[in-house]
Amino acid sequence: MNNFLEVQKLKRQFDSGEGEKITVLKEISFCAKRGETLSIIGRSGAGKSVLLHLLGGLDYPTTGKCLLDGKDIYNRNAEELAALRNRSIGFIFQFNQLLADFSAVENVMIPALIKGETKKDALAKANDLLSQMSLSNRANYKVNKLSGGEQQRIAIARALINDPALILADEPTGSLDYATGQMVLDILLKAVNRTKSTLIFVTHNLELASLMGYSLEISDGKIFKKSI
Repeated sequence: MNNFLEVQKLKRQFDSGEGEKITVLKEISFCAKRGETLSIIGRSGAGKSVLLHLLGGLDYPTTGKCLLDGKDIYNRNAEELAALRNRSIGFIFQFNQLLADFSAVENVMIPALIKGETKKDALAKANDLLSQMSLSNRANYKVNKLSGGEQQRIAIARALINDPALILADEPTGSLDYATGQMVLDILLKAVNRTKSTLIFVTHNLELASLMGYSLEISDGKIFKKSI
């Protein structure tokens, strides 16, 4: 099976503000196939979120490539990259970035509406996903009235509505208690198994990391395969 994701010598530097360059990532390379799950671990500040932003096209590397289905995502203009993110990449963040003034179902619908689906089709898909998350009875609640675990399940549903080929999860259970975090991860893994997406899961939690197919550790700007 060919690699779906190929990361080739990604390097990311930032200006320190004092005329010096800070190198966060040092020519990181790895691959992943469709349907694979992998965790990325490392100490706080190691560059895990920086890497995830690069993989999702939310930032550009100083040098290097990120290929999805053989095509470098950075060889796209801003409009093309936005369309790629909408159709092919699902983001789940620790702080879920839901729209507080909208209902649960409206938040889930948004990516499908941006993609160009009709309101009827987007609503049907959103309600189906909320049902899978055991949230049908919360569909019309404003999200700021819901618990942290409920909000995170809504964020997962939003990330999955366009059947993304790549799911990037940045500490999605970090702000949740253990039981709720385990429930959220179980839901996510079942969804990934169903859609055959590739999941990259950033976490500090080694127990959760061990549930992925394999683990990569970022240390000193470099990446290593790690047994957990």
